[in-house]
Order: sequence, then C-alpha cells, then structure tokens
Amino acid sequence: MSKYIEFHEQRRREREADLPRRLRELTPEAASRWTGVLNRAEPLARAETPNRPCDYGPWTAALEKVAGKDIEWPAQALMKFARDVSAPGWPQAHAHLVDFALRFLDADVMLFNSGYVKRHMLIRVRQAKLTEAQAERARRILERAVVDGAGLEEFREFCRLAARVWTEAFGVRLAALSQGAMLTLDHIDAGEWAGTVARFDEATLRKLMRTDWSCRAVWAFPATFEPRLTKTVDLPPINRVKVNAWRMLRRAKTIRRSRGEAA
Repeated sequence: MSKYIEFHEQRRREREADLPRRLRELTPEAASRWTGVLNRAEPLARAETPNRPCDYGPWTAALEKVAGKDIEWPAQALMKFARDVSAPGWPQAHAHLVDFALRFLDADVMLFNSGYVKRHMLIRVRQAKLTEAQAERARRILERAVVDGAGLEEFREFCRLAARVWTEAFGVRLAALSQGAMLTLDHIDAGEWAGTVARFDEATLRKLMRTDWSCRAVWAFPATFEPRLTKTVDLPPINRVKVNAWRMLRRAKTIRRSRGEAA
C-alpha cells in the first residue's frame, strides 16, 4: 500500500471513530447558537474588511467581541464546529446543518483553515436534500461568489453546487453577468485546450501565449472566441466578475450535460 493510500485510509478510520462524538455535538441547538454568533459578528468583520483580504484579524476580533466571556477562544471554537459540520456523516435529519453551512458560506468567514472548511461544506450541501428555500439561498451565495471571487478549489465546488441547484432563471442571471467577458488561455479547462487553440491562427496564438514578468497573460480574447484581442492591462475591473460568471455558467452546463440533464 502506498503512503498516499495509507494516509487516506488512516484518515477514514479516524473520521469513523470520531463520528459518534460529532453526531452528539451537531445538534439543532448548537447550530442555532453558532448561527446567532455569525449573525452578530459578520457586520463587525465586514466593516473592517469589505474587500475580502486574506486577514484573520477582523473576524477574530469580531467573534471575541460578540462572544464576550461566554465562549473561550471563539474563533477556534467556531472553526471546530464548522469542521465537524464539513466532515462526511451528517445525521439523517440535517436541515439545521444545511442552514448553518449556508450561513457560514454566506458570511464568507475568513479564519485559519476556513477555505478548506468552506470547500468541504459545499460538498456536504451539494449532497444534502435541500428545500427550495435552501436552494434559493445557495443560488444567492453562488452569485456572491461570482462577484466577490473565491480560491480556485473553492470556486470549483461553487460551480458543482451551481449544477445541483440549477434553474433556468439562475442560468439567465449568470449569462447576463457574463456578457462581454474577456478570457485568457488560463481560463480554459485542460479538456477544452485543444479545441480552444484550434480556433486561432498561429500569429494570434503566439500573442495569447505571451506572459509578462509576473507570468500573467498579456492578451485576452472574447468569450465568444473571436480573434479580437485586448491587452489585459486595459481590461476593466468588472471583467473579473464577467469571467467568474462565464466559468460558473460553462462548468455547470457541462456537468448537467454529463448527467443527461437539460443545460
């Protein structure tokens, strides 16, 4: 057995051994308590960091302020509960865990290990049975992820969730947000690379493959794949949102088609 397989087998055994404790602690009362903490802490944290920087300080300070003396080390305690929620093995009745996970994702908590936890929470939400109200909350969170951005692995899970909670109206909103998106070659999935580069002549392709001193693409092309190029330094900031919407729309449709669902 390779070390990689042995490591994951050991992790699986540890999760199974820890499952009874998690199920005892993942109660509706605990989820409601931590949701209330998030509701009070989020406005304070957002007032300090409206632009989502990688800084744990604002959320740590906000949680300490709202928790007071009721919770020792509130940031660590919140993340412990969130990690328990994000792990596999929810109880059969888990509506309260879906609600907490959606609230945690909507608050966009920024603490140590929160990106990993959010990615796994997205998997749990995608696997859960959702009410229509919960699905609509998920769609609002997905639109916020398009506008605010997310880490690469986290955004991939957002796209998979988009396919899970898809509606025609949601697709129309994503399409509207993606209008006029300008792409670079690094936005193209590996499976679409050959088909993409085949659309351009050799001179255009050489331009598209040029990078600057920081290894960023110099030229971008329209999401309609026309050979009309624009320098990336001239793209407006809103293009980031358009590209995120294009990626989510394209990925969600690809997943739905692979399942035989209407894209």
